[in-house]
Amino acid sequence: MNFVSGRLSEKAGTHKGPRPRFPANVPVHPSAFEIFKLVSFRHRTFVALVWVFFPVYLYTRGLTLIDIGWIVGVYGFVWGGSQLWTGPLSDAFGRKWPIVIGMWTCAVGVAATLLVNGIVAWSLTAAVSGVGMALSGAWVAFAMEETLARINPAPEPESG
Repeated sequence: MNFVSGRLSEKAGTHKGPRPRFPANVPVHPSAFEIFKLVSFRHRTFVALVWVFFPVYLYTRGLTLIDIGWIVGVYGFVWGGSQLWTGPLSDAFGRKWPIVIGMWTCAVGVAATLLVNGIVAWSLTAAVSGVGMALSGAWVAFAMEETLARINPAPEPESG
């Protein structure tokens, strides 16, 4: 490190802090495509992209911004309300199958959006997507459990 103009500066391209942790099978310097694969289905980034393009698609189909707001609101309302039963469901049956079923349900809802026409039909597809995302929301708890276990593994039991 150099002390320049009252600030600490490092040589370009160097870093002396902690090394980043990547999931297994990800190189230390991933490409843009590998980063996209990493975040697309594991994080809400992919879902956010869908909800950026979804209103644009509806707008190109002739809907007003108020109609689009109602359809997106149906998604949010169903997603939030469905959390009341999907959380206990994943607690009772485990997290894997609700996540898998939820992602497929969400995919069906998004795909059906392209196949139907009309505010009521698009509202129904938004509701299907909302239920799917609530089911797949169990991945958050699963990811937190995995992350916490990796950061701070449980201590070995003491033999007595």
